[in-house]
Amino acid sequence: MVIEERQKDWSGRKTKTYEALRTISYYFIRSDEWLTEFKKWFDQVGELDFTLLNDLANSTLISERNNKIKGDFHKCCEDFWGLQVNKKFPEIFYEKTRRVIGLENLGNLSFALQVLELFAKDVTALEQEIIDWLKEKMEKPQSTFRIHESFGEVRPIFKKFIETYELDKEKLPHLIDAIFHIYVKQGWSNKDELSVKKASNEDWEKMLFDEISQDSRFDSIHSSYIVKKVLEREKDSELGKQISNVITEIYNEKAQADEFYKSYMDFLIFRLDN
Repeated sequence: MVIEERQKDWSGRKTKTYEALRTISYYFIRSDEWLTEFKKWFDQVGELDFTLLNDLANSTLISERNNKIKGDFHKCCEDFWGLQVNKKFPEIFYEKTRRVIGLENLGNLSFALQVLELFAKDVTALEQEIIDWLKEKMEKPQSTFRIHESFGEVRPIFKKFIETYELDKEKLPHLIDAIFHIYVKQGWSNKDELSVKKASNEDWEKMLFDEISQDSRFDSIHSSYIVKKVLEREKDSELGKQISNVITEIYNEKAQADEFYKSYMDFLIFRLDN
């Protein structure tokens, strides 16, 4: 809702729908954890996290008090876009932003910090509060901090924190479990993604050449199909490039270790890019 300039590429129909929903209530068009989950259902992409939905239904995110806090924050955003700010605005908006940490998504918080900086406000303390909140959320088994398109532009410091967050590898799911959950079941959790990102060449080799063929969850799915699904989903992303490089290295090592595998592995490497 906050990032109004992102509407410039919308179709006429989408813009009309947005305006109609906004006329009824801004609650229909705010991007938060509820939207993240119900967008999966609406687009039929990904697996709904019913545990998260249950937690949300019983959380302070929908309390009357916190809805008012979020409403005050969004009113400030409307004032900004509506050219209704005065010299008191920076101090007021700073406080409204601080109060929605933990209630608003990263895109809206990032936008708020950008606005505050336009008025020469030091946002260092707010950045740290947001990082502290992220740290607490990242420790939980399920996390909504994958960078969703609906979040808008997320501040680089928060992207970097999420991407480089160090969680004890011993606490992460096995690679095969993370792959099954994300790329077969179309689910997602922070720990699953971290498991994929931090997997070693040895982890990938063991999964592709040994584990998948012995796991009943993959009875109708072979290793090459899993590789294809992973690379299709991560196409053009840094993670996709990382995984493609790892698999290429594994295939090359296999080809160099035994002449028997050379043509076989060369064929599979060719297939990675085609």
